[in-house]
Order: sequence, then C-alpha cells, then structure tokens
Amino acid sequence: MADTRTIKIFLASSEELADERIKFGDFIRTLDDTYEQRGFRIKLIKWEDLPKGDDGRPTQETYNEHVRDCDLFVSLFYTKAGEFTLEEYDVAKKTQSECGKPTIYVFLRELRKDEQEEKSLTNFKQNVLGIIKHYWTNYKSSDELQLKFVMDLLKVENKRLEDLKVENGIINWGNIPIAHMANLSFAADNKDYQRMSQRLQELPEEIADARQLADDHPGVSRYQDKLQRLLEEQNALKKGLSDQQVLLLNTAIRIAQSQGDDITESMRLATEAFESGDVAKAKEILDNAERQGDQMYEDYLHNESLQQWRQNLHKTIDELLQQTSMVMADVSVPIENRILKVHNLYKKADERAANTLYDKTKYAKLLFDYAQFLDKYGKYQDAEKIYLRQTALSEELYGNDSTDTATSYNEIGVVYYRQGDYPKALEYYFKALEIREKVLGTEHPDTAQSYNNIGLVYHRQGDYPKALENYFKALAICEKVLGTEHPDTATSYNNIGLVYKSQGDYPKALEYYFKALEIREKVLGTEHPDTATSYNNIGAVYKSQGDYPKALVFYFKALEIREKVLGTEH
Repeated sequence: MADTRTIKIFLASSEELADERIKFGDFIRTLDDTYEQRGFRIKLIKWEDLPKGDDGRPTQETYNEHVRDCDLFVSLFYTKAGEFTLEEYDVAKKTQSECGKPTIYVFLRELRKDEQEEKSLTNFKQNVLGIIKHYWTNYKSSDELQLKFVMDLLKVENKRLEDLKVENGIINWGNIPIAHMANLSFAADNKDYQRMSQRLQELPEEIADARQLADDHPGVSRYQDKLQRLLEEQNALKKGLSDQQVLLLNTAIRIAQSQGDDITESMRLATEAFESGDVAKAKEILDNAERQGDQMYEDYLHNESLQQWRQNLHKTIDELLQQTSMVMADVSVPIENRILKVHNLYKKADERAANTLYDKTKYAKLLFDYAQFLDKYGKYQDAEKIYLRQTALSEELYGNDSTDTATSYNEIGVVYYRQGDYPKALEYYFKALEIREKVLGTEHPDTAQSYNNIGLVYHRQGDYPKALENYFKALAICEKVLGTEHPDTATSYNNIGLVYKSQGDYPKALEYYFKALEIREKVLGTEHPDTATSYNNIGAVYKSQGDYPKALVFYFKALEIREKVLGTEH
C-alpha cells in the first residue's frame, strides 16, 4: 500500500450558514474513516478550528494562509457573498492559477419563495462563477449538499462514483450514509417515486386488516386471495422502488461525471429537468437532441468537408449517453421498451465514437457502461464482445497495473461465469486479483470481491478446498474492513457454510450458517428474505443429518417469514 496522503479541505461560508457549515464540516470528517482505508486522510479547516486573536477571532491572514495551503477550497453561499468569504475565494483562485491548487467548489443553497439574494451574491455569480462552471452547484437540503460534494470529491480524486450505493432509500459510500433519497429533489419531486412511496406507506395497514380477516375466516378464499394480492403488490412495489432508486442515483452519477465538460444546452436543460424531478421532460429534451444529432452524423458521413463538425458530434455522443440514463429512469414506460431503446442508443453512441476519433478515455467508459447494461439484462454474448473491446482499450490506456483494468478483468470474468465458462472466468478473476493486491493491498473490499468470485467458481467446479481457501480470505478482509456486522460479512459466512454442506461437514456448515443468521437478524431484521434463506439453509443441514424435528423447526421459520413477506403463492 502506498504512503497515506492527506487531503486538506478549507471550508468557508458567511455567518448566515454557520450552523450548516458546522454540520457539513462534521460530515466531511466522517469521510476520513473510509478514505483512510483507501490510502488517504482528510484534514478539515474551518473558522471554529483556527487559533483566535485578542478579539476572539482569527485574523484574516490566518485564514488566507490555510487557504493557500489547502487542496480543496469549499465555500457555501445563501443570500449574500460576505466580504471575508469573497477574499478567501480570491486567494484560492490566485493560488490555483499560480500553483494548480486548490480545487475550488462553490455550493449555493437555493432560496425559498419569499427570499431574495443580495446584490453582493448576484455580482459574484455574474462576475466569477462563469469561470468555474464545474464547481457551481445548487442544493436544497443538507443531503443534496453532501451527495453533490461526495460525487465531486470522488471525481476530483479519481475515485469511482459507482462505489456509491443505495439501499433501503439511503445512499452510502463504504460504511458512511451520505443522503436519504427522500431528501433529494430528483427523487422527492419525481411523481412515480412519490406514488410508489405513498402506496408503500399505505399497504401495511391494509395488509394487517386483510390478514386479520383471513385469520378470522380460514375457510373463505376471497379473504386469503385479497391478502395475497396485497402482499404481491407490496413486494412488486418494494422491488420497483428499489430499482428506481438505483436508476435515479445512476442518472445523478452520470450527470456528475459530465460536470466540468463543455456540455450542450440540451444536456444542461435535461439536467435541470431531472434535478427538479421531471424525468419525462428531461427525456423529451434529449429525444429532440437525438434527432438533430442523427442528422448531423449523416451529413458528416457523406460530406468530407464537414470534418470540422467532429467536436460537435462528440457532444452528441455525450447527449446519447445521458439519454440512456434518463430513459431507464422513466419507470412509467414498460421495462422491455426501455431496454430496447437504451440498447439502440448505446449502439448509436458506439458507432459514432468509432467513426469520429472520440476521446479514448471516454470511449473506454462508454464501452464499460454498454457492456454492464448488456450483462445486467441477460445479453451475455453481446456483453462479452463489448467487454473484450473495452478491456483491450483499458490495457492500452492504463496498462496492466491499473484498478480500471482490474475492474474490466473482473467484469468480463463475471460474464464468463454466468455463461458457465469457468476456466475463462478464473483467468480474468485472477488477473483482477493480481492488480488489486498490488495496487490496493490485501485489505481492500475490491480484493475481497476478487477472492469471493474465485471461490464461487471453485465451488461451482466442485473444488471445495480451493473454494474454502478463497472464501476465508474474502471473509478475513470483510471482517477487518467492513466489520463483523455487515451483510457482506454474512454472505461470506453463508458461502463458507455452503461449501461445508457440500463436503458433508455438517457441524462446520451449521457453525457458519448460524453466524450468517445472527448478522442477518441483527442487520436486516427477522422478516427479511435473506434471513429466511439462513433458516432454510440450517434446516437443510439438519435434514441431511437425519434430525428431522430440528429441520422442521427451521424450515417452518423460513416458511413463516416467506409467507409474511412474499405471500402464500410465491
């Protein structure tokens, strides 16, 4: 592991945002734990932390010295631009022009309907912010500020924005909760999201009433049928809402990745529509841009004198890629239609990139996203072809010792595994592991993922000793990095239990199944499908041992959860 590097962040704001500055500063400090695991430390400097003069305040020159020394300069504005904050900003800009740092972020809290910004802020926006488009970001809530800051921070530090995950409505990075979807405008103001969320809040009471009627009238089928319909509606809505949360987050990530680029007016308007919750409008804007881009591309292909259009055509590729996210996020359209549309958009973008000397780094990302889309929706042979092209480009760009190349190797290994080509899967999984151990170290979640994937292949091949060897390596990393009460740790315990069960070592299988069960009950709850799976697995071991009474106890527990959560006809 490389030596730890410290990222110095200076946080500035006027006094009207003092409470928010303190809260945001506390949040930034919580990132330090996750960053430390990745070879970085975060040192935050704000007004409250600086030594005070005789008047109880730090001198402005003290501020300015820390601004000059920081890696990231973050300023928050609301209704006005204070004199001292503007001075700090000017120092940051001058230092950046002279030394290449700090990286500058400006976040503007949106005004309420009855509020107006002061002339100082208007002048600041007009005279300065146009120069730093990438870092001028509006936010409505603390959650929006935190999410946008983390996305910008990950991008500037060349980290993967895809490491942001959403689960149960909460966006996390590593072990750190970043934002709740309900507090983000692109979700909270989205009509489909609102509809599903509202219906999910209503259903538990209806299900409880239906269950009571079914219990009181066991011989009346219509009551049981109604309960089943409600449970199926609830499960479908839970999955639908979970899927939409992922799609909305992926769209926000796509937008964040394009920040700093010279985006088109269509992309800007589509972004504004998306962030206001109107995905349909965003999609309509990009549909119109697609038609214009198609015509431009046709003209380009048939007229050599139009080669100067190449740069504009590259922008149409960016529009197509943003459009893929908007199309998938519009859950009012049937999923089959969305998949077909997005597949065609990626084909179009791929062809256009190949024929217009598109930037290779962006092309590698295009192909990676294209292959992941194909893999996710079961088009494995197509995904394999795109991944192989993407992997070759990644090797050309980054060499064989890059985490980007490791990720490419890992993903193509997944495709081979799903197709049952286990030797090929192992070949690429080991390539990914070699890089990850060398670059990230032996105690990193990505390294654990590689060990787990290798274990899966050996288990499927029936090579149980090698499966256990790799599963135990994954478990050791998960316990150390993620903790002993994490779903991924539970999965490692469960996988080890599966191998011992396959070997006929039932005491060991029970030992690890019970460890997985303990975590799942504590973290996921006693009424979760994964908890039911643990009960079912334990029951299967007791059945194999011939201990049928105990097997029935655990099978009935699994059944009880599944009937309650999934219904009687699942």
